Amino acid sequence: MKLEDIAKITIDEVAAELEKIQKLEEMQRADETPKTDDIIVIEETNANEPKPNLDLKDEQIFLQNLKDRISVLFEGLNNTKQDNIALRLELTTKFLEFLLANIEHRLSNISK
Repeated sequence: MKLEDIAKITIDEVAAELEKIQKLEEMQRADETPKTDDIIVIEETNANEPKPNLDLKDEQIFLQNLKDRISVLFEGLNNTKQDNIALRLELTTKFLEFLLANIEHRLSNISK
């Protein structure tokens, strides 16, 4: 399997993971809008229960997948011949730009 194929597969996996996470976040936001009748009950139960660390779990999964994909990228770069260096560099640059955009998106969601 060529480095280009590995990089394309990795980019597709990252995009699919990002879509899954965004859908999960949208579903959580939809579930978070309480009905007016339930507000008092929710406030009383929330005072006694600790908040779940779902966001922390999502971040751990995201970072673990990110680490795995970057490892695959570096392994692919180190194990290939010196052919098509410009093409591999361009593909790697685009992948890293994509990762940076994903990280910035996640950081902006955390700060909200």
